Amino acid sequence: NLSLITSTIRIVWRSLSVIKGDKKFETWAKKHLDRYVEILSLQAWNKYELLFSDDMGDALLTVASNYPYRWITVKYGASAIKMFGDKKEHADLRHALLHEMVHVVLDELKTKAQTRSTRDEISDSLETAVEHFTVIIGRLVNE
Repeated sequence: NLSLITSTIRIVWRSLSVIKGDKKFETWAKKHLDRYVEILSLQAWNKYELLFSDDMGDALLTVASNYPYRWITVKYGASAIKMFGDKKEHADLRHALLHEMVHVVLDELKTKAQTRSTRDEISDSLETAVEHFTVIIGRLVNE
């Protein structure tokens, strides 16, 4: 019985999250996130998700990249929905989405720096980040 109650609570909670989220914003944001995944050469990451969170405070967006499993979770809150309502703010919102995705490229370095990684592991992660930016800049230069 306890597992049935727990399952029911999870289903209700997910339903509430969907109701509070903004589907128009999510469609718009996913279009841009798909583009940024391609531009930043993040196609090798297994998945990304965009989730509404009602505990964002004043934060517009946050990103959590689960390295080494390569899962990306971008969260947005009420302030992002409010900003989305004003078309003049869309450029700033796109910038914020891109900013969060750039964190994904560099998060491996942060993860290794916070652990007891070897110099070679950190150097390898730095080289990966440099290669990401080389690809990105190469695309921009060749366009």
